[in-house]
Amino acid sequence: MKRGNRLFALAMVLGLGLFAGSVAMAQEAANVAGTWNLTMTGQRGTFDQTLKLEQQGDAVTGTISGRRGDSPVKGSVKGDALTFSVTRDTPRGTFTMDYKATVTGDSMKGTASNERFSLEFTGKRAGSQ
Repeated sequence: MKRGNRLFALAMVLGLGLFAGSVAMAQEAANVAGTWNLTMTGQRGTFDQTLKLEQQGDAVTGTISGRRGDSPVKGSVKGDALTFSVTRDTPRGTFTMDYKATVTGDSMKGTASNERFSLEFTGKRAGSQ
């Protein structure tokens, strides 16, 4: 009986280890480093931006460039969920846009929003087809 209990305990430990490993893998941050070409769509039409990201673990930093110039980016990626914020100084004051996207390989899709409006966007990693 003791041997049966030990085998059962060993099986439980191995099973929990495999489960914990699969959960850890599922939470691994997607690779978002690189240059992304974003297309934004809102009430005033469609426009493009370039997003350059650096990544260390789940921390993301970089620059977004477009019709309003260059602005620094700071955020994080958890699994396939990318979030970052951009704060810009404009003639009407300072405002922050919060970006949320789901990343799938070399593509992303999400929203950029602040307290006044929201835009949908898609993105492709530069060099991907």
